[in-house]
Amino acid sequence: MTDIKNPFWEESYKRPGKLDTFGGGKPSADVFSVASNMEKGLLALDLGCGEGRNAIFLAECGLITTAIDISESGIEKLKSYSSVIGVEIDARVCDLRKFHFDCKYDLIACHGCLHLVCKSEWVIAIEEMKKY
Repeated sequence: MTDIKNPFWEESYKRPGKLDTFGGGKPSADVFSVASNMEKGLLALDLGCGEGRNAIFLAECGLITTAIDISESGIEKLKSYSSVIGVEIDARVCDLRKFHFDCKYDLIACHGCLHLVCKSEWVIAIEEMKKY
């Protein structure tokens, strides 16, 4: 399990510039495949978004996008970059294990983060996602 008090990703998220972490800023292949075929205006959640490469793509597809991550640096970078490119994203700092689902989402992306928490905790998170 990852050391949440001193996570490895914080320093990379603090680097200036475009979203360049993991995958060169491009959305993951599975998020690209699914979101590319969705109607505009549907609700999307990027749970554990990091600096937001998937969230940016979801918003660019016209989805109403919420993005959460435990990293303040990642969320700050996402907010800054989304503002520069003119896409609206509700980006919040929150531990995915404590996220409160307040609506039903048409798409929930949770890419590359569940392995960073204990199985007993990600099992609960997946059960919550299934409800929404």
